[in-house]
Amino acid sequence: MKRIPRSIWILVAIGVLLRLGSFAWVASHAGEGAIISGDGQTYAEVARNLAAGNGFMIEENGKLIPEVFRAPGESLLLAPFLFFPYGYIWWGIFLSIVAGVLLPVLVYCIGKRIGNEQAAIIAATLVTLEPHLVWFSWTAMSEMPATLLLLGALALAIHSWGKNPWLGVGGVGLLLGAAVLVRPPFLPIALAVLTAVGIWFAIRRRLKYCLYAVVVGVVLLSTTVPWSVRNYYVTGTYAVSGMGWYNLYFDYLSSLDALTNKTSFIQEKTERENNPPPGVVRGETLNPTSAPALKSAALAELAQKWQLVLKFEPVFLFSYFTHDGYYQYARSFGFIGEAGEPASSSTTFAVLSQGEGRFKVLFNALKAQYFIPLIGRGFAALIVVLALIGVWYKRREPMVYMLALTIALSAVVATTIGLGVEARLRVPMEPLLFLLAGIGVCGLLSRYRGKTEISSHHSSS
Repeated sequence: MKRIPRSIWILVAIGVLLRLGSFAWVASHAGEGAIISGDGQTYAEVARNLAAGNGFMIEENGKLIPEVFRAPGESLLLAPFLFFPYGYIWWGIFLSIVAGVLLPVLVYCIGKRIGNEQAAIIAATLVTLEPHLVWFSWTAMSEMPATLLLLGALALAIHSWGKNPWLGVGGVGLLLGAAVLVRPPFLPIALAVLTAVGIWFAIRRRLKYCLYAVVVGVVLLSTTVPWSVRNYYVTGTYAVSGMGWYNLYFDYLSSLDALTNKTSFIQEKTERENNPPPGVVRGETLNPTSAPALKSAALAELAQKWQLVLKFEPVFLFSYFTHDGYYQYARSFGFIGEAGEPASSSTTFAVLSQGEGRFKVLFNALKAQYFIPLIGRGFAALIVVLALIGVWYKRREPMVYMLALTIALSAVVATTIGLGVEARLRVPMEPLLFLLAGIGVCGLLSRYRGKTEISSHHSSS
């Protein structure tokens, strides 16, 4: 690999300082609760039990029971730090430094190969400074480790191409497998992308590269085998996690019901959990053993409500790509004070169920801080538009289609939680969006310069 330019190392320094600085502020003002909030609470509880020698366990009704809903990756990363005093602080420092270094370097290396130097530097700058990628660099949640593993796999695939292909194939498979063990939704996405890549190579009769894609898939699945076997031993079901069909039945379908009936999403979901479909035991909905029954019930109900899916899926996708998170997370981390009703994913439901007049109510509630979600959503929408332009300018580059397919599949998988979609779910895809957006910016600049040169030439003649 050629020498990384000084500008990237400057971004590395800025990225590390920015992450450490924001983490120090949050740790001193908001405390440990901000670091291990949300899903991080479960990961932290499992990590504490691992460090105590209890295994992958969580406490329920005063008893330790095996954790089977979430995959083990994040807890495995957290656990070693809990052997030391202030373990979460050391975790935040460690991840801040790792993310600050690897994000701009990996994105630059990928961007230079699929775009050009300028596009790579634009994307590296964005991943260094973008607030989501800064804030999630020190939480106990899975977004940043999964992002780094995904980028590592992509960078290795690109830079081992034609040099050490079999070494690269093995490494890519292991990194993707590790990413799946951190964030299980990556599994169907990775397998679908690998299938598409394999088919593309098969059509072009490049069977050697088709074989590479197959081997990556085999290594990926092999990486998840130990955890799946453990879950089989514990529950009798071979699965990486209890997500997937649970989300589709209890989150997605509850969202459709809430939007149709103009009721609360929480109300609809609670109703479903209190009255689960046949074959699912009440209180055991998170267990992988419920997956077959949830799958049958979800697919049957989706077939009946296909018109609602066509009507509301674009809404969920729009939320995925444009939900800013800046206001919501800035409040939860303590960067800004309270200003009324938060601009969270429930805003979408509120507007759809109560009409356009709800916008005015929301803005009044936000008081002087309404510009934060507006800027965030505007920025997110601009990045998507530039990314689409980037795909167009590089439409003859197969790697660009692989990135676009990965982003699209991630969006569809994320929308299985319906109205629960938020910006956090987009974090692992933001570097890929920034890469394509950087290409789009360069394409537009090149077009503008070309027109300017033509205009100047005509004027001089």
